[in-house]
Amino acid sequence: MKIPASHKITAVFIALLFSLPAFAVKKQMRADSLYTFEFDSLFVDAVCLRMAGNDSAALEGFRRCYELNPGSAAVNYEIGSLKLQGGKEHADEGLRYMKRAVDNDPGNYYYLTILARLYYQYGKADDAVTVYNRILKQFPDRDEPIYDLALLYNGMGEYRKSNAMADKLLRRMGWSRQLFFLKARNFISMGDDKSVLKIMDDYIEDNPLDYSMWVYKGDVEMELGLMDAALSSFEKSMEISPGNGEALMSLCNYYDVQRNSRKVEEYLAKIFASKDVGFETKDKYMRAAVLYWRGDTAAASKMESSYKAMVEADRQNYLTHLAYARFLNMASRQDESIDELRTAIYLEPSCMDCWKLLLKGAIDKNDEKLASEVLSDAVDAIPDSPLFHFYKGTLAYFMQQPDSALESLLLADSLLVKNTESRTHIDSLDAAAMYSLLGEIYHNRGDEEKTLYYMGEALLYNPYDLVSMNNYAYYLAVYNRKLDDAEKLSFVTVKREPLNPTFLDTYAYIMMKRGDYKSAYFYIMQALEYDDKENPNAEILEHLGDIQYFMGQVQNAVSTWRKAKDSGSPNPKLDDKINSGQYVE
Repeated sequence: MKIPASHKITAVFIALLFSLPAFAVKKQMRADSLYTFEFDSLFVDAVCLRMAGNDSAALEGFRRCYELNPGSAAVNYEIGSLKLQGGKEHADEGLRYMKRAVDNDPGNYYYLTILARLYYQYGKADDAVTVYNRILKQFPDRDEPIYDLALLYNGMGEYRKSNAMADKLLRRMGWSRQLFFLKARNFISMGDDKSVLKIMDDYIEDNPLDYSMWVYKGDVEMELGLMDAALSSFEKSMEISPGNGEALMSLCNYYDVQRNSRKVEEYLAKIFASKDVGFETKDKYMRAAVLYWRGDTAAASKMESSYKAMVEADRQNYLTHLAYARFLNMASRQDESIDELRTAIYLEPSCMDCWKLLLKGAIDKNDEKLASEVLSDAVDAIPDSPLFHFYKGTLAYFMQQPDSALESLLLADSLLVKNTESRTHIDSLDAAAMYSLLGEIYHNRGDEEKTLYYMGEALLYNPYDLVSMNNYAYYLAVYNRKLDDAEKLSFVTVKREPLNPTFLDTYAYIMMKRGDYKSAYFYIMQALEYDDKENPNAEILEHLGDIQYFMGQVQNAVSTWRKAKDSGSPNPKLDDKINSGQYVE
């Protein structure tokens, strides 16, 4: 494989910029009289291969470099890094190479730090501690390894040692939020509540205007049962930053613990109206509020006021409009819901949930024209999603527009096949329904091969779906194809739902096609037994007539076919059966 010259130049620049392997290696190898042009060329080629994503070829290149100079820290580092990418089974080998990199370049801070972090990542905490202590001795002015070691001790459950490292850094740098929370976690894990409160006071003494720390202090005080102190801390936070979201939420929780419902509702209203609280947090509080208001006759009014406040506080966020639209939809206020959804879609045209709910609103209103307009706009807004093409095709099919339906469904199919990302926009149930509908359309067009192909695709997408099983089995029988497979599939549906008249009808039809008229008659009568007595299914009646015909009951068959005609829509094939008194395939 030829490596482009541009890749080589890029690799050399990266090596120089980051003071990594290539430059350092040259110095080291010249000192050992091991430097060769061959090594240099192989190393740069291997780096290029790795940059191009060809890790296996890169690894082979670095191995050849290793054969030329096993003492190269850079080569050991690269091999170790690639080995570690290969999974846990290569972890020990990868770590050995990483350690060799450190052994061959003991003053390299980068290698040492990487090795320490890798040791901890792979469960070798003691080895990680050893390396960090080595770093602290070699690089006493570095702050990062002190903090890393403090975190490492925390993860090991060595809380006192963690605090000792944190205190060392504290003496150097003073308080930071990271140091505070690390020490707080240590004291909490040790069950030392007094020390938690003390370091809070120490931190706040140095940072008195940190309003969020006052909130955290109040939360801890509330957890410890120091309710008056907690309220004072929350109020102090509000003095520093009036209306800040953190304090509002903590005060709401505080009054909930105090069972002060009036105050809870006051702060809920402030949270929903706050510009300082994100939508996701407001949504969580809304869910909690719904439970809180359960049984309250004014619950709906309170919810609506809250949603309106959310919208007013963040009018440019489509999620607030979507949330309010969902509430309006549940309240059967479809026109208002549709208005909110149109605003949401204006703000975020690719919002799948917005388009789905807008379509639902149109369907709830029984407005086919609006539904059609929504779907046309949806496919324009999100053209690469098969879902709305599927919905558009489905609507066209039920509006007696088979050509338009086929066009939309085939487009959905092409998107689903060639764009794996679009699969996130359509689930297996919808995909199965889409292919079943394509099968139906092709059956109506007399295309046997495509009918069976798409019915089979439906089953592939949802192999445990009984409807897909039933449909595929039925059309196999219609075309007298693979009747053994048809019987097996249909039997599964009947076994799973023995009272389903559609499944029983299909099984009876397959038995008839196989010439087992006795079994066919038994199952078709079961289908009629569980069907709607007042409005019997025309297809079940037609199949009963077919079975009667093959059992030699021609007059009964014609009579049953007439009943089927009276129960269903126009059917030319059924008319032929009645007029000729014979079964028509």
